[in-house]
Amino acid sequence: MSEVSILVAERKMATGTGEARRLRCNGLVPCIIYGDNKEPRMMAIKKKEASLLCHRGDFYSKVVKISVENEEPVIVLPKDVQLHPVTGDPLHLDFQRVNRSSQIKLRVPVEFINADKSPALKLGGILNVVMPYVELFCSPISIPEKFEIDLSGATFGKSFVVSDISIPDGSHLAHNVHSDTVLANVVQPQRGGLEEQAAAEQA
Repeated sequence: MSEVSILVAERKMATGTGEARRLRCNGLVPCIIYGDNKEPRMMAIKKKEASLLCHRGDFYSKVVKISVENEEPVIVLPKDVQLHPVTGDPLHLDFQRVNRSSQIKLRVPVEFINADKSPALKLGGILNVVMPYVELFCSPISIPEKFEIDLSGATFGKSFVVSDISIPDGSHLAHNVHSDTVLANVVQPQRGGLEEQAAAEQA
């Protein structure tokens, strides 16, 4: 399961473009928390923490706890981020409230390991990644950080499908994903690439 980050937020009293600009000038990023049949809340978090969070590869699948002053931390899931078009700095963040009984839809990244143990890839084969993530519904307290596909022994023409990964208990695939959905396959390089590889091995 992904490690849960804790963000300390400041209550945002005013609204509007001017207030948002003031917050950013003071090193803060405006954000909103909504969902779970409760009123939306406006607040702000430190720019450094916001940047670290939104530039992670697992941004949209990482549960976060936001603590506002002395209140009980709120469990949320990042839903959207607005970035500066030039600097890439976060300008605004959206978070959705979740609870332990929620079933949330998200994308979990797929990581392909042991490429150096694949006979085909050693010969110059190419790993053609069709789907770099798997979409599923799961509890916010049991979100897998990633799925791993072992490439050991993979030969030309080998395909990896969703059924090759282990879905956590209590989770299920999204409606558009099936057990035979292809994640990646190993394909042969162009003929010239094979000949160059063979010549290099004989040298």
